[in-house]
Amino acid sequence: MINGVKARLQTVEELQSVELGHEVLEAALENMNPDPATMPSVLLYYGNYNYSENEYKMHVRQTNEKRLVALLFCEVSDFDDLQDKVVKSVLGYCHTQRHTGMTVASSITAKLVGTVMARRIEFASEILISQQ
Repeated sequence: MINGVKARLQTVEELQSVELGHEVLEAALENMNPDPATMPSVLLYYGNYNYSENEYKMHVRQTNEKRLVALLFCEVSDFDDLQDKVVKSVLGYCHTQRHTGMTVASSITAKLVGTVMARRIEFASEILISQQ
């Protein structure tokens, strides 16, 4: 799923890079580099998976909400239009026929340093899981 979303994000022309998470979130934020040559960029990683209550008594059947997080690094002045493009590129993406199309679940500023910000955008997709 993450590779499909990465490919979608790479279609946003303004982004300098889209990388898969390879460091702890706190380290990525702590080392936030305000160099304009490296921005805007996205660090993409898996977020929380949430599971619904079991629907049946005789066997297990649940909904699994899978989340992906796009950590967007950009200039504050470019944020609004850029976030819209990032969100639009991912909305509706289906990993498999069993998954629902991706929706945006939340967006919050993770860090702000001068004129540079890191914005945490969460995307969600659901899939039905069962033992049968």
